[in-house]
Amino acid sequence: MTTETQQKPQKAQKKKSSPLVTAICILVIVCNLVYIFFSQQIHDFVGGRFYQPTSEMESIIENVGFTWRSDYIMRSTKPELEQADVFNDHCVDDEDVNSALGCYSSADNRIYIYDVKGKELDGVKEAVLMHEVLHAIYDRLSDGRKEALNSDLKNYYDNHKDVFGDYMDAYSEEQYYTELHSIIGQRVYDNDLSDSLKNHYAKYFKNHDATVEFYKKYTAVLNAEEEKIEKAKDALDAMHGILENKRNTYRSNLDSYNKQVDYHNRQTELGNWSQSRYDYLVSQGKRIDEERDALNAYIDEYNVEVEKYNALLEEERQLFGKLDSRFETTTEKTESDNKT
Repeated sequence: MTTETQQKPQKAQKKKSSPLVTAICILVIVCNLVYIFFSQQIHDFVGGRFYQPTSEMESIIENVGFTWRSDYIMRSTKPELEQADVFNDHCVDDEDVNSALGCYSSADNRIYIYDVKGKELDGVKEAVLMHEVLHAIYDRLSDGRKEALNSDLKNYYDNHKDVFGDYMDAYSEEQYYTELHSIIGQRVYDNDLSDSLKNHYAKYFKNHDATVEFYKKYTAVLNAEEEKIEKAKDALDAMHGILENKRNTYRSNLDSYNKQVDYHNRQTELGNWSQSRYDYLVSQGKRIDEERDALNAYIDEYNVEVEKYNALLEEERQLFGKLDSRFETTTEKTESDNKT
C-alpha cells in the first residue's frame, strides 16, 4: 500500500536587480538631467576643447584675461581674425552706415574680428574680442537674470547718456540690451559701476579695469587725432579771418588811392598841378605796394597752413580707414583700377 504524500506548493522567488544595473540606470537619469539643465555649458565646453587659435589670437586672449566662466564660452565661439573681404562677408551689411570691427553670430555661435593693421591702434583687437564675448555671455543668461541685469544696465545708461551720446539710438529693441551689456562692460571702469554691475563683470574678467584700458588706449589715439584736426582748423579759421581783414583793408585803401589818382589827373588836365599832392600820391602808392606785398606774403603763409591741414585730414582719413574694412577693400580696388 502506497501512501501519497502531498507536497506544499512553493512560492516563486523575486529576483533582485543587479547593483550594476541599478547604478547604470541612476547614472543615465543623472546624465539626462545634467544635459537638460546644462546643455549649453556642455556644448560650450566640448566645442571649446577643439578650438586652436593662431598665436596672435592666443596672445589677444591672454591679454584680455578671461576667467574660467568666460574662457570656455569664448573658446566655444572660436574667435577668428579675418581680412577685409572675408570679414565683410561675415559681418558687414551693405546698408550699414557705421563700420564694424567685429560681430557675434548667435545662430552659429561664432565670433569674427576684423584684422586691424597698425601699431598705433594697439588694443583694438582686445577691446573688440571683449565686446563680442560679452554678447555671447549675455546670449546665455536666463530670462530672469537678463531682466535683473537689464534694469541695472538701463539705470546706468540713463544717468550717463552724455558719455554715450546717440550711440544706442541705432539699435532695435531686440538688440538694445545685449549691446548695452557689451559697451558698458567694454568702456566703463569699475569705480563708475554699481556694485551689482561690478560684480557681474568680475565673473568674466580677471581684471575688468585692465581690460577696459584696451578700449581707452586705442580710442585715445583717435581722440588725439580728432583734437589735432580741430585745433588746426581753429587756427586756420583764425588765419582766414585775418586774411579777409587784410584783403578788405587793401581793397579799400587801393580804391581810395585810385580815386585820389583820378582826382589828381583831372586837376592836372585843368591846369591845377600840385607838387605836394603828387608827392603824397607817390608815397601812398609805395604804401599800397607794400600793403599788397604783405597781403600776398600772408596768402602764401595761409596756403602753407591749408596744405598742412589737408595733410592732417588725409592722415586722419588713413587712420580711421584702418578701422573700416570697407575702406581697405575700396582702396585696394582703386589701386587695382589705376594699374589697368
